[in-house]
Amino acid sequence: QQHVNKTIHSFLIKPTASAHCVKVEIVEGSIVNESVSALVNAANETLEHIGGLAKIISDAGGPSIQAECNTYIKAKGKLKPGDVVCLDSGDLPCRKLIHAVGPRWMGGGSNEETTLYFTVHNILKLADKESLESIALPAISCGVFGVPADICARATLKSIRDFCQGNVSSNIHTIRCVLCDQAA
Repeated sequence: QQHVNKTIHSFLIKPTASAHCVKVEIVEGSIVNESVSALVNAANETLEHIGGLAKIISDAGGPSIQAECNTYIKAKGKLKPGDVVCLDSGDLPCRKLIHAVGPRWMGGGSNEETTLYFTVHNILKLADKESLESIALPAISCGVFGVPADICARATLKSIRDFCQGNVSSNIHTIRCVLCDQAA
């Protein structure tokens, strides 16, 4: 049975009069219920989907997701905060799965907000390069990695706004920011 995510807020970003609009929606629910071109996975440096959102996505997409991630890490090595990689989506109902490594919260003195800003920017650049029209984006680093929700929201939304303003002919038309619950 498919569950429907609840839209909490929706707005358009139109950087210039001649640019296309990007619809940004804040939704509550499970990211695996999203009907988009790509889901974004909040991943760790080794792409081991052992807990949190990464495990939920990997379980929903089947064993091929973890197998492809293992092959990728064996060939390319560990990722670092800010790195993103676009791989197959397994059994998920989307075209691609973008794995993104956000920063771990170290109290705010290690440029975590800036790193998160660039992580989201890198996600959007990769989605655009892959000609993905819509993406579902979780609250990167907000859960297991401990970035406070207000800092996560500020960095994410600023990065989305700045990306849209700097890429007026982007392929991306819809960005769905998916929160697991309204408190997030």
